[in-house]
Amino acid sequence: GDTWIIAEGGQSQRTSTRLLVIDGKQEVSLSFRKANHLICNVISELKKPIVQALIEVKTTDPLLHYTKTDQTGSAILSRLGPPPWTVRISAPGFETITKSNVNVSPLSVELKALSSLWVTVVSQDKKPVPDATVWIAGAALWPSRSTKTNADGRVLIQNLYTGMYDITA
Repeated sequence: GDTWIIAEGGQSQRTSTRLLVIDGKQEVSLSFRKANHLICNVISELKKPIVQALIEVKTTDPLLHYTKTDQTGSAILSRLGPPPWTVRISAPGFETITKSNVNVSPLSVELKALSSLWVTVVSQDKKPVPDATVWIAGAALWPSRSTKTNADGRVLIQNLYTGMYDITA
């Protein structure tokens, strides 16, 4: 079957390869380079650290390196291959950012908070409309999204960028 071989050693980068295991003897050769590391600092637009932000780093190794930020909004990724790297940073309630051709450490990233919007759908006689379809669209949200109201005629639309939106029900 399909198998991954992952190797680490001394001060070397992590290296891996994918291998299809079949009957008979097989050989695989892995080569190491000097390890690099990346320090990543993640803050909000209010300049506060973002705890538990997910940092994913793509290197020459086919498998991603990843970790989460600590209480100070910092993370260290070690055993990386040589730069440049592609770094993706995400956190619940914040935008996701991808930085390409990263070759400096530390990398400081500021994530913008995303907004939420409660929508209530009522009939002409001001009664809640359950299971109504609500559409939202805007320059920062395309294609448009749709969702359904709950039994109280309400729905929470999350992960919105700051901006103007058209809402229809």
